[in-house]
Amino acid sequence: MKSAEALANKNDFQVKSGKVDSRDIRDLLGTMTREKAALGIFITLKKPTKDMLQEAKTCGLYHHKIMGCSYDKIAIVTIQDMIENGLRLHVPLSMEVLKSAQRKNQEDNQLPIFLEQMDEAV
Repeated sequence: MKSAEALANKNDFQVKSGKVDSRDIRDLLGTMTREKAALGIFITLKKPTKDMLQEAKTCGLYHHKIMGCSYDKIAIVTIQDMIENGLRLHVPLSMEVLKSAQRKNQEDNQLPIFLEQMDEAV
């Protein structure tokens, strides 16, 4: 049986490539409510409008008790931020993920991905 905290860690993702506005944020919040998701991530090609950012902020914060962190209930992320600026999504992990994660072996067995590195490794 899953704990209430683990169930509350459900995240909804929404991706839009065309014109976006604050209605899309309200739509995501409605979907999150229906699906009982704790967080929503809105990924878009376009830069968010001021109204979108304001709408997302009015949704408030989600506090993850186990991780001890607070997250914006809805985060708006652009593809440009992810690709050009290396932005990473900050979402809490459920206990099931934390428990099932295996420790990495200290020995580095990873192969290099660039040919120059392969020549150096040989």
